Formats: sequence, C-alpha cells, structure tokens
Amino acid sequence: MKNKPFYFLWGAVTLLQLCLLAAIRILSIFAYRSGGVSHHVSFRKRQYNASLFTETNVTVMLILLSILLVVLIFLLVRSISGKRRIWTALTLEGLLFAAVLFLSLLLPPIKVLKVYPYFMLALFLCTLLSLLLILIYYFLTKKSTGSSP
Repeated sequence: MKNKPFYFLWGAVTLLQLCLLAAIRILSIFAYRSGGVSHHVSFRKRQYNASLFTETNVTVMLILLSILLVVLIFLLVRSISGKRRIWTALTLEGLLFAAVLFLSLLLPPIKVLKVYPYFMLALFLCTLLSLLLILIYYFLTKKSTGSSP
C-alpha cells in the first residue's frame, strides 16, 4: 500500500492530539487540587486574558476561524461527493477541532475555566496538526496521481 507512511503519520499525530487533550485534563485536575499549580494557572490566565484574549484579538480570531470553517466545510462536501474516505476523515477531523476552537472562543462557561489559555493552546495545536495532515495528504496525492482532492 503506497500510503502506509502517511497512515503511520496520521496515527502518530492523532496520538499526539489525544495526549495534548489528556494533558489539559490532568492540568485541570491539578489546578483545582494543588495550591501552587492553582496559583500559577490563575496568574497566567489573568496575564493571557489581559494580553492575548482581548476583545479585538478574539474578534480577529473568530473571523479567521470562520473563514477556516467555511473552507473546511467546502472540502468536506467536495470529499463526500467524490467518495474519498481519507479526505472525508481528514477534513472532518480538522472541522471538528476548528469548530471546538471557535465555540471555545465564544462560550462563557469555557472562558471561566482556570486552564482556559492552556486549553485554547492545545486546541490550536490540534487544529494546526489536522490542517498540516490535510496539506501533507494533498501534496502526496497531487504528486503521485496528478489529481487534486
């Protein structure tokens, strides 16, 4: 099978994404149990909310994520109509992470979490890894078959 290295890469990236999300869960547990961790996480949350998650920055992030979501929905519809299972799975994974990231910027119950900045970083990295997988697979299939998704 010619895509075997890609499937290995996809599995490794998926495992990395799961590890990132598990690490955030563990950090969340420690943030509510351990005094030092709680103090550090609360301090960093105030610092990041004042610098990174300002109203203007969040609006820009939401606009960029909206564009990304439209592109991923377009790719998903195109891959479903073309009966390409790998493309469907890859775009669905990217769409899932991008949608959760979008909702995390909007929903107040998520914003009050102590680990909110770390959660957003993990979601951003997971979304970025999914997009990189889509690009890698696109260039692999384009080079080998000469066709696009």
